Amino acid sequence: MRKMTESVEYTFEQYLDETAEETLLRIRNLKKWYPVTENRVLFSRVVGHIKAVDGVSIDIPRGKTMGLVGESGCGKSTLARTVVRLEPFQAGTLFLEDQNISSFKSRREELAFRRRVQMVFQDPYASLNPRRLVMDIIKEPLDIHRKDLGREEKKRMVVELLQTVGLEAYHALRYPHEFSGGQRQRIGIARALILQPDLILLDEPVSALDVSVQASILNLLHDLQEQFGLAYLFIAHDLSVVKHVSDFVSIMYLGRLVEVGPVEEVFNHPTHPYTVSLLSAIPIPDPDIEKARIILQGDVPSPINLPPGCRFHPRCYKAQKVCSEIEPELREVRPGVWSACHFPEEGFEVLKFIGLEEKEVKIGKDTSTGKASSKASVTEGKTSIGNKETEV
Repeated sequence: MRKMTESVEYTFEQYLDETAEETLLRIRNLKKWYPVTENRVLFSRVVGHIKAVDGVSIDIPRGKTMGLVGESGCGKSTLARTVVRLEPFQAGTLFLEDQNISSFKSRREELAFRRRVQMVFQDPYASLNPRRLVMDIIKEPLDIHRKDLGREEKKRMVVELLQTVGLEAYHALRYPHEFSGGQRQRIGIARALILQPDLILLDEPVSALDVSVQASILNLLHDLQEQFGLAYLFIAHDLSVVKHVSDFVSIMYLGRLVEVGPVEEVFNHPTHPYTVSLLSAIPIPDPDIEKARIILQGDVPSPINLPPGCRFHPRCYKAQKVCSEIEPELREVRPGVWSACHFPEEGFEVLKFIGLEEKEVKIGKDTSTGKASSKASVTEGKTSIGNKETEV
């Protein structure tokens, strides 16, 4: 664990650079903006930009999982597609170990990158060619990258990999529409694994699956990570899933990271109000524990017309004047935990408030004294946090 610096100028990027030798993928100040055009009779002009990813920096260590969480439209999938170079980007740098992969000087460099970085998509059916056999779908990367292998050797590798992901050899001679959703996702995972990559980007790989199927796919991903030493960028909405599979977690809001740290630290002691509100939405499977939920007011601002200052302040229960004037940068609030908030929460009290402590804690009350908490109290169906009220 790194020690906190006393320097005010210490940045999140400097913190990440301290452990570059432990890192497989380094993302620095990545920006992906989509132009918004206005059509005229003879021409069109750019009138604005959708800032899907706006200055994101993340490190993914070797053999570890970085979880990426946020609401729909916050830029998670765009970040993954940009990293895997399916989308061009306007600014920033990408490093795979010591190799700068921001641009490729030759086709050979691009192929070398794609052998090491693969992606599993959210919709397993849309990502598989419905007119091709499973054998051809999984074998195609070998046809491109491993021309030195013979046809029979490629088929043998495909059959072995199908069995590794929980399918049978005869499944190779079927089409994608003949499989269930979970089986199709296993095929997508097999296709990503066939080149033996170092990093796999998982874009909500279980969100379209039944709960029981989700569990089997998550267990498969865990086993594959241990077997092949894979690193994952795991994108999801389900916070309980992210906590289960991740070593580190990044919380994203409107194209920016608002909190980053080890998964246990962030989930047990959240510091950013947005993280707290997300955690408050996790259901607790215990009817005897009362639980408050922070209902965010208003809608998510448009990424075309972002609010001044902190992007979360129009919906934040702790917002003050400075929040609408100055955009906070990520700063280290605890060793290893970085938060982009002018007034970060005290995690222990927040967890008591939302009912996520291991002990049975009633809303807004200290079980040892029976008195209302100084940070939260419940009155007539509303919860008072600081000087703002939120519905429960």
